[in-house]
Amino acid sequence: MIYTALAAGGIGRRMGAAIPKHFLEINGKPIIILTAEKFYDLSDRLFVGVSDNKKAYTKELFEKFNLSEKTEVVTGGENRMETIYNILNEIEAKRSVTDNDIVITHDAVRPFVSKEIILENINLCEKYSAAGTFVKTVDTICTSQDGGFVLSVPERSSLYNVQTPQTVNFKLLKNILEKHISDFEKYTDLCGLLCSEGIKTAMVNGEYSNIKITTPSDLKFAEGFTEKNKKEGL
Repeated sequence: MIYTALAAGGIGRRMGAAIPKHFLEINGKPIIILTAEKFYDLSDRLFVGVSDNKKAYTKELFEKFNLSEKTEVVTGGENRMETIYNILNEIEAKRSVTDNDIVITHDAVRPFVSKEIILENINLCEKYSAAGTFVKTVDTICTSQDGGFVLSVPERSSLYNVQTPQTVNFKLLKNILEKHISDFEKYTDLCGLLCSEGIKTAMVNGEYSNIKITTPSDLKFAEGFTEKNKKEGL
């Protein structure tokens, strides 16, 4: 079975909107729906982790846009790892998980992921047990311990920006999450968690358009990008 876990538990403080950012609309459609549509036909079941007080509203949205048949809405957590962990627990409670089952994890506010990227995540996960999406870093990156002075400048040729989806064998992921329940807040995504356990993660070539919509400027870019694709018939 291929499960998709969409993390949508945040409230989007940096967006400064009255509602969580994944419910904001682009050309009349909520971001969370635009994202879910990319995964719906490629998954056996799709799980969406949202704050408890938004579950009913989320279910209504998925019914409105005809995505409810194989979608389940569950209570998200205080952070990304807890949301994914809650989703995995929900799956185990309702289904018999096999050794070959995989979980595609994705940010609900990355609506421009291509189906080619999703399929490559699935293929590499089935082969190597863990896969993620990355793009080459185009800016020079520095490190700093105090935010006031540069500590070092790593060689840019070996640096990549981490995107989602990130796809992992179900049982492997569940075991790792169980080990790290007490320090979920340490990890912003699965890549860091997998590295901490010495798990090799196969790399899928991402796309620079696969942005995470976090700020008002991201939203403006997303609206322009969507309008451009619409005019070009994409």
